[in-house]
Amino acid sequence: RIIESMMCNRPLITDRATESGLPKLFEEGNHYLGYTQTEDERAAIAEQIVWCFNNPELAKKIVQETVRGAGNLPVSVKTRLGYNKIEIDTWIKHLLETDIAALVVHGRTRKEMSQMPAHWDELGNIAEIAKSSGKFIIGNGDVANLEDGYKKAAKYGLDGIMIGRGIFSNLWFFNPDIKVSEIKPDTKVALMVRHLEFFDRLWKGGKSFDTMKKFFKIYINGWDG
Repeated sequence: RIIESMMCNRPLITDRATESGLPKLFEEGNHYLGYTQTEDERAAIAEQIVWCFNNPELAKKIVQETVRGAGNLPVSVKTRLGYNKIEIDTWIKHLLETDIAALVVHGRTRKEMSQMPAHWDELGNIAEIAKSSGKFIIGNGDVANLEDGYKKAAKYGLDGIMIGRGIFSNLWFFNPDIKVSEIKPDTKVALMVRHLEFFDRLWKGGKSFDTMKKFFKIYINGWDG
C-alpha cells in the first residue's frame, strides 16, 4: 500500500528514492501501515497522499524504486480512483506503467471516503485497460458477502476482490456454510475473548489496549441485553 497508506517501514523507499533524485517524503522509523496514532501523524500522511495524487509522475518513480529495491519480492499498490475526482487517465494509468505485480483499487475517490456507492463500472474499465499488462487487478468497496464478491469479480473482469468493512459485519464472511443470523451470542463472545488473547500475546503491553475497543461492537451486537 505504497500510495494510499504510505507504508514506509523499509529504508529502501527513502534511501533509494533519494539516490534517484526523488524528494525524501518519508522518514525512517515511520512505520505507518494504515493506522495512525496521533493527529500530527494523520496530518502528515494526508499531506503525503495529496502530494502523490498531485504528482503522478514522481509517484510512479517512487513505486518503481520500491519495486527495484524489493528485488524478487512482488510489490502491490493499493489506491483509490483519484483524489477529488475520478482520474483513471492521469492517475491509474501511471501506476499501470510500473512493474508492480498487482494493483488494488478502492472504487471511490479520496474525497468521497465511504459516503458514496463504490464505482464498480470504473473498476471494470481499469480491468479492461490493464488486460494485456500482466498485472493482477483487484477491486474493493461495498462487497456485501462472498457470493457478491465472486459476482463482482466475474461481472467486471477482475482478478480478485479485497474485503474491507464487510468483514466487520460478518466475521464468518469467507465461510459460505455459516449463517450469521444463527450464530449464538456465546460463540461471538468467545471469539472476542480469543481475539483479545491474541492481541495480548502479540503485543505484551507494547501497544495500548484502547486499540481493541473499537472492535468490540463487531462481536457484541445482534441481541438484547
